[in-house]
Amino acid sequence: MLKKKFPWMIAFVILAVLSIWAVVSQAKSYSFELMLSSLKNCHMPWLVAAVAGMAGNIYFEGKALECLIRGLSPESPAHNGLVYSAADIYFSAITPSSTGGQPASAFFMVRDGIPVAKSTVILIVNVFMYTLALMTVGLISFIIHPSLLGRFTVLSRVLILIGVVLLILLCLLFILLLKRESWIRSLGRMCIGAAGAMHLVKDCDRLYSRLDKMLIQYRECVDASKGKGRMLLIAFIYNLLQRLSLLSITLFAFLAFGGSPSALADLFCIQSMVFIGAYSIPIPGAMGVADYLLIDGLGLIPGVVSAANLELVSRGISFYCCVLISVVIVVIGFAVSGKKKHK
Repeated sequence: MLKKKFPWMIAFVILAVLSIWAVVSQAKSYSFELMLSSLKNCHMPWLVAAVAGMAGNIYFEGKALECLIRGLSPESPAHNGLVYSAADIYFSAITPSSTGGQPASAFFMVRDGIPVAKSTVILIVNVFMYTLALMTVGLISFIIHPSLLGRFTVLSRVLILIGVVLLILLCLLFILLLKRESWIRSLGRMCIGAAGAMHLVKDCDRLYSRLDKMLIQYRECVDASKGKGRMLLIAFIYNLLQRLSLLSITLFAFLAFGGSPSALADLFCIQSMVFIGAYSIPIPGAMGVADYLLIDGLGLIPGVVSAANLELVSRGISFYCCVLISVVIVVIGFAVSGKKKHK
């Protein structure tokens, strides 16, 4: 596992360094001494609130997953949502387009006794709700400040519009995955056949049979979600709270540096568009893209506190600290679940 993750970890570190350098280079009078001085003089309660927002990002995703597990796989344990959430956040951060997040969550779910087919449905539904929550926040931003998008640079506008299109396509894909079981069967059989042709597996018929049994569970789980509007609504609310928790980090950091409360509505809209634009390029953790969009957006707020300071602190809390804490939770969760499995 370490050998497979090592290249992405190296890429993660390089992108992090380049992102910080890009932000700092845009501020001609910037220095880390100035940043440390700003941190010493900032309003600490607001900074603590920003850290609480980061914790909410991990916590609310975990609650959403626990809600879906109780509704779609009631016979399975539903108390390790925090581990599933942390695994999603960490592996999403170090893989392109966040592709490693859901498989990592599924690994821990299966390890806890949740069938593969059911964990797949649970994760698809949760990502669908996550995407809907992000689109909801974006829609609210466009309603509050419809002219704000036009004030971004051309590149930022292109990135944000690409992000909107990709989010819509993702929603459609998730709906089709839940409705078109035949697609999953065809893809699964194609992968098994290819593995057999390359002599990676010996008994393809046995795997075809296992795939069919898993798809029966998959269909049962999808059918179980029908008529459970309350469960889906609660999962959506948890995902919305997760998005708002993540968004609040920049708002609280802005207030910590002495920003005017009257600019919070504009900052809310800017950060929402940053989230959407971050989907436009498949870079681990959207590093560089999110930083560029936020710096560009902060320039739209008159008299904003140091944009570089605000970007580095908010990004440091919302991404780097969040990833670090997620690693700790994943390691502890792996060790604890391993002991339970051994017993």
